[in-house]
This record gives sequence, structure tokens and C-alpha cells, in this order.
Amino acid sequence: MLRRHLTRVAVQSQQSAFFWMLICTVLMSMIPIIAHFLAARVHPLQMVFVRSALQFVFILPFIAFYFPAVVSTRRLSAHAWRGINGAISMSLWFYGIAHLPLANVVTLSSIAPIFTTILAAWWLGEQVHLRRWIAIAVGFGGVLLVAQPEATGFTWVAGIVVLQAFMVAVANFFVKSLTTTERNLTILFYMGVFVVPLTLPGALLFWVWPTPAEWGWLTLMAFCGVLAHFALNRAFRMAEASALMPLDYLRLPIAVGADVLLFAQMPTEQTLLGAAAILVACLYILHRERLHRRRTTDVEVLPR
Repeated sequence: MLRRHLTRVAVQSQQSAFFWMLICTVLMSMIPIIAHFLAARVHPLQMVFVRSALQFVFILPFIAFYFPAVVSTRRLSAHAWRGINGAISMSLWFYGIAHLPLANVVTLSSIAPIFTTILAAWWLGEQVHLRRWIAIAVGFGGVLLVAQPEATGFTWVAGIVVLQAFMVAVANFFVKSLTTTERNLTILFYMGVFVVPLTLPGALLFWVWPTPAEWGWLTLMAFCGVLAHFALNRAFRMAEASALMPLDYLRLPIAVGADVLLFAQMPTEQTLLGAAAILVACLYILHRERLHRRRTTDVEVLPR
């Protein structure tokens, strides 16, 4: 009876985790759609600043409620590096969104798990076996298909999005390290502390005063970002990241649908083939990571 009850609780917890991850995926998909829509008049660097500033404003009531404990940290330099990485990464991502079809941007940025695997092998000395190296090669083959180098050359805008995916992989290591000692709200607070002033000069350089409707869209974009972060944290408390991350790839069909229905842009065959290659490669890497963690856990719980 107890085992049946625990199994039912575990299943319900996983279902809740999938629900919150789905909410996060939908909210995160809204951000590039809004940014692509606004890019005709609002510069990407201005959008990055406004989004970051509004997100910071949204979390201030929570900061005030938990003050001063939430701003206490002994890892200011790590927060600073995370903020610098975030400011550059978001600027590159928004620039790509403004100049490429959404399907291409989402596909190219989704190779972050591949970069994470490479960094884990190089930075942390983790063993990466032949099958995962093959998956990495397949993923980069997909990148070449999406970027279409034989037709137009590897466009520098596509290169910018790939660089952004690499920076996201680096950010994952910063966040993973910070979460061992810092609260999620503390990480969010210092992210805003560093990103807002870092993105202000670029925004002022290209500033165009938004219309009331554009302010509304910018506010919605920032609100989606905050809610997505909290939904992601809620999901990760209930299930392993490796089990949840495949849901993140729902952003690709959402982006394709937005391209077709909202922006009258049909994805090319090369884009779809490249997306399939990247999807297969990343899902395989996530699968191998889950198996590795399961084996590691099994070893750790053995009696000594």
C-alpha cells in the first residue's frame, strides 16, 4: 500500500513538472515572436535593455519582501561574469531574431546542449564516448544545413546565433555553480544588477521612443520572461532536468507555426532537415546524460 501511494505521488509530481515545463516553453516561445514583430521599428539592443529593466522591476517586490537576506552573497564576481555573459548572449539572440526567420534562430540556438557536452569534456574532464561524439557531429551537420553555407556562405547573422548558443552553454555552468550556494531570487537580482547597466549604452545608441502599443508588447515580453523563469524552477524541483528538457524543443514547431501564420515565411527543406538532425542529436545526448546520472546514483546508494 505504501509503495503504491509513493508511486502515485511520484507520477503526480512528474506530471506537474511536465505541466510547468510546458508553461515555461510556451512563455519562452512568446519572447522571440514578440521581438520579431517589434524588430521593424525597435532595435534589438533597445529590446534587450527594456526587457531586462522591466524584468528587474517585476522582481523588486520579492526582493523587498526577502531583503536583506536575498541580496547577501559572497560570490559577487561569479554573478558579474554571469551578468556579462547574459548581456552579450541576449544581445546576440535578439539580433538574430530581428534578422532571421524564427525557425532558423530557434533551431540554431537549440544546439546549446551540444556545446555543454563539449565544454564538460574540455572544462570538467568528463568522459565523452564515441556515440556522443557522433551525435555532436550530426548536430553540427544540422547547423550547416540551417545556415546554408553552400548557397549564401555561412552568414554572419547565423554565426552570431551559434555563438549565442555557445554562451548559453557557458552560462549553464555559471548557473549550475551558483545554485549550489545562492537562492534563485538572488541569482535573478544580480543578473538584473549587471545586465541592465551593461545593455543601457547600446539601447541609448539606437533608441526610438516606443508607442503605447509597443510598450505593451515590451512589457508582455518581460513578464513572459519572469513567469518562464519561475515555471522552470518549479518544474526542476519536481523532476530531473534531463527528463524535462526534451519538452523545450517544442519551441521549434511553435516558431515554425509563427513564421507561417504571422510572418508569411515558409521554412526551407534544408532548415527542416537541419532542425531534425539537431533535434535527434540533442535528444540522444540528453538521453545518454540521464542514463549516466542514473548509473551514478545507483553506485552512490550501494552499501559500503
